[in-house]
Amino acid sequence: MKGAFELGLVFLFGMMFVILGMSFSQVILTQNQARIYGETILTLIEHQNRYDDSVKTLILAHPIQCSVCTSTVTQDALTQRYMIKVTYPLSIPLLNYQKSGVIQLITRPMNR
Repeated sequence: MKGAFELGLVFLFGMMFVILGMSFSQVILTQNQARIYGETILTLIEHQNRYDDSVKTLILAHPIQCSVCTSTVTQDALTQRYMIKVTYPLSIPLLNYQKSGVIQLITRPMNR
């Protein structure tokens, strides 16, 4: 009887840690997907040496996309650099944790 009780406790706490580990791996995968998406936008802007409507359509047509991410691109007029911000959700349901992460990338100065 004592062994069955101990086995039940091990399964109870063990499964909790397995679910927590899966949630952490989901957070890491989401963060990695957002980083790759931001770097793709950065590469397309630097390759085209501009950011206009044609580059926006290239970004939307690119095979690397992030379904849960939102991105914004702003330009600094003084340095002629673009700042890319990719926002993505972070969620660990077991701990009732809901936040959003931000990845910021800056391009090289654009030659015009």
